Amino acid sequence: MQDSLVWAGGGLENVAISLTTACVLITIFLKRYERTIAQIIATVLSIVVLTYSLQRTDSYLLVISCFVLFAVSDVDYRKLMKIYLQVMVPCIAAIMLLSIAGLVVNKDVAPGGRLVFSYGFTHPNTLGALLVSVFGAFACINREKKRGLPLAVALSWISGGYAMMVLNSHASAVVLFCYGLIALVERLLVFRFRVAFNPKRMSFLVVACLVVSIAFVLALVAVYTSESAAMTVVNKLFHSRISHAHRYFVEHGGYTLFGRGFVRASSYHDGGAFSAIDCGYANLALVYGLASLCILSIAVVRAVAYGMRGITTCFEWAAILLMLAQVLFEVYPLYLSSNALLLLLFCNKEARANDVDLKRVPCDPRFGFIALLLVAMVLSGGYGIRNSATSASLLPGEVTIERDENTFSVTVAENLDASIRYGDVLLHGHLVLCGGDEESLLYQVKKPEYDDATKDSSTLTAILRVPRSGFVGDCLGPWMVYIADASIGLDIGDWAYVASDNTAMAGSCAFFNPMTATRSTLMSMSSQYKWLLNDDGLLLYTHG
Repeated sequence: MQDSLVWAGGGLENVAISLTTACVLITIFLKRYERTIAQIIATVLSIVVLTYSLQRTDSYLLVISCFVLFAVSDVDYRKLMKIYLQVMVPCIAAIMLLSIAGLVVNKDVAPGGRLVFSYGFTHPNTLGALLVSVFGAFACINREKKRGLPLAVALSWISGGYAMMVLNSHASAVVLFCYGLIALVERLLVFRFRVAFNPKRMSFLVVACLVVSIAFVLALVAVYTSESAAMTVVNKLFHSRISHAHRYFVEHGGYTLFGRGFVRASSYHDGGAFSAIDCGYANLALVYGLASLCILSIAVVRAVAYGMRGITTCFEWAAILLMLAQVLFEVYPLYLSSNALLLLLFCNKEARANDVDLKRVPCDPRFGFIALLLVAMVLSGGYGIRNSATSASLLPGEVTIERDENTFSVTVAENLDASIRYGDVLLHGHLVLCGGDEESLLYQVKKPEYDDATKDSSTLTAILRVPRSGFVGDCLGPWMVYIADASIGLDIGDWAYVASDNTAMAGSCAFFNPMTATRSTLMSMSSQYKWLLNDDGLLLYTHG
């Protein structure tokens, strides 16, 4: 009964917050605009559906973006972009610098076996998306000025190179390179040859691209099969986004009207953490639901059809088309926080016809902010080069670590084939780099198999963390072995952090996510030991 009361209280609280938010928005709507009864009803229903989807999915960013766009839709979008830049640029730079200094967690991932860092953000692609937003907005408001155009082009290409080389964020890099190229082409076509873009034709092109993209993705996700050669090729082009979305589609009952609670972690990526359906259109349909997808699509179509008449420039139309294309590969373009160019769709276009000598408007944001961000990019690039270097030649060897009654041993050959023993479990597999930090490397055992051939290895997962020095030398640093088999309830492992003062912290790693655990997490769940290095390996014994 007590649990029921707690649940009911939480449910009533959510309902109260939702109703209050809806009432505030409706008040703004009625006060600011003259609307017909049909438009008011449509607005109320849209708010109710989006808020209901929010409650089911616990995913706030999209709804918040919609609410903010609704509230500022009568403001000149260029002014809003300037405010966005003046706030976001120093924030991004500060977070990056704090992560390099070790004051903010600097997560690491290894896409395709290449170790890269996220510099204070949840993922390198998150930072890449923010750079797309920042430098896209900068190019949008400065490209028409003689001095602003070279700066906008240079910054777009510099940040594109950074996204490609340092973050390994390919989609963001392509969009950033396109921004610079389009700004140059626009200067050539529009300002020299006076080429004009017909708003009606461009509106039709944008709407057609949106409809075709949504229909293509939703149909492909629903019917995807690896047995089809054509679908397999498309899935590779999408970096397996279609197959991951299809698995979510199958395991969670297909598309729904109002969405489902989002799965935050599972074994979708071969044992690694699965935290996103990266294809934005599939994410909308599967997580938020078909009703929200329809509402947002109608809003975009209406904005393009009725609100884009004041836009005739190459860059702004191209930016909108790039947004729609990027949603095929990322979720970030759906959110205002990581895509300020959404303002192009929904905010006021009339100022262009009324004011506007943009040559008298100084470049925004302040040059000091841009300089600070460039400094952060240079320093983070150096950090990445220094800490992501790996050498397979350091890894081969053998080590045994004994703690109390627990012993694990690892043997690795030159070709990175490994044998791992923990207690009574002995398995074999091939090591693949999947992460790391300044002092250790994280490997996943690909296709692990039990030494006992009679055991089923199909659901077996194994992860290994070793010091960057590998199996040679003083063995200082973190060691970890983690083995799990969901089919038999196996969830075991050990870890040890060996310090230079002949002490070590050690404990079990069956109580947290071994892929993402930080040293502070490990040490909060550990015991202190002394250690002795001998011919048999590393012996840990109780301190004192």
